[in-house]
Amino acid sequence: MSQPVSKLVYPGSRIAPARPRLEALVKAAYAPQGFWWMSGIEGSTIPHIEADQFEWIQHYRFWNEDLTMMRQELTANWVRLVFPWYKINPAPGQYDWVWIDRVVNRAAELGFQIVLDPIHFGTPLWLTAGFGEPDFPQYAAEYFEQVARRYGAIEAVTAFVPHNEPAISAMFGGLLGEWPPYHKSRAEHNKLLTNIAKGVVLAVQAVSAEVAEPIFLHIEALDQAATKQPEASSELLEEIALINERRFLGYDLISGRVASTHRLTEELLASGVSEADLSWLQHNGRELDILGLDFYSYSEAWLKQNVQGQFEQERDGHGPTTVRLYAEGLDSSRVNLAASRPAGLFQLIEAYYARYQRPIVLTETDYLGSVDERAAWLGYTIEEVARLRQSGVPVLGYTWWGATDHLNWGMALKERNTIHPVGLWSLVPEADGTLKRVRTSLVDRFRGYTETATTSIGAVELSSSLP
Repeated sequence: MSQPVSKLVYPGSRIAPARPRLEALVKAAYAPQGFWWMSGIEGSTIPHIEADQFEWIQHYRFWNEDLTMMRQELTANWVRLVFPWYKINPAPGQYDWVWIDRVVNRAAELGFQIVLDPIHFGTPLWLTAGFGEPDFPQYAAEYFEQVARRYGAIEAVTAFVPHNEPAISAMFGGLLGEWPPYHKSRAEHNKLLTNIAKGVVLAVQAVSAEVAEPIFLHIEALDQAATKQPEASSELLEEIALINERRFLGYDLISGRVASTHRLTEELLASGVSEADLSWLQHNGRELDILGLDFYSYSEAWLKQNVQGQFEQERDGHGPTTVRLYAEGLDSSRVNLAASRPAGLFQLIEAYYARYQRPIVLTETDYLGSVDERAAWLGYTIEEVARLRQSGVPVLGYTWWGATDHLNWGMALKERNTIHPVGLWSLVPEADGTLKRVRTSLVDRFRGYTETATTSIGAVELSSSLP
């Protein structure tokens, strides 16, 4: 392995200024002992549809136990803390910090490096259209200003997430009509994503005014499309190309890359996004500090075109094959080839790194299935991250999300009647209604990786793109 560089240089259209704190954090994570082993508690809260994972899984009750077991039993050295915005900011200008103060202070006391995640889906009820409210960006900035003022001086608070998965918020709120503002068109999706991007930029500015050299972890969902259909039509190939371009749109808007030459500029303008908004983002966008990328079994899509000319997606078929093949002893690169999938985690992250040349953290992954299936997914994804680091891609961290099971995320958070077995700890209902945290063997498996990081994750083998 070659040695880490003494000073990081980020190639690309927008060169980042000198950032000693960021550079030191990235450089430290090139070595296995500086790797981010992270977890957290799934905390999606959308009060408009009466969804609150923290309430459903009783995290408001067991927050201290949850933090303690992640630190002491899992030996995670990083934690991502989700804020229930609607409870913290119940009315414009009003804040209630009592519960989240306890959580942040306890996480610091336990020795975690902390990532603050103040907007993890959903807004307060007084933003009736959610992220579609015209004034959402200004309210996001005000909220982040208060968050930074309250927690930015805590030494353990290392990074801020300006908005969790903008593309998913825009999809569910603008394209699928499941969340506020309940729209169902590509045009409304584009306008919603642009409004979220403005909120992100203003949030970054607000935190930067309060905290000396803050670090931002920009979290987005990975996506990839391809086809197995022989003699694919030009329309199908164009649809695939659009999906593979749109996956970058949130990052491109936030970092000011959507100029007149961008492939999606005409589509955005035709959707009703104003030239003034695109110009504002282009001039105020800031290069991304660290990419947080979320990967699940449904992050890759096979597309086909039916006889009526409509496009159909298949996203889940390769998941069971992946865990079976990995459990049978295939290494991750052979699994990617044999599991009938468009790419695999290695190639997906490579594509994002090729475009942005930024350091990366795998900020979410899990698998819905048995403990053995989850163990195979854990092994597969960690091996993919190790391969990326060996190839020179600066992947700084790995996150199993979340530490416990959660309830019914697959129903767009509109139901709460099914425990989804995805956690390192299972949720087991007791007679009095308590959801008991039950340790699975995955805790020991995860801990085994953290305790043997030199071999399980390795150092970053620097590529020529980082001289």
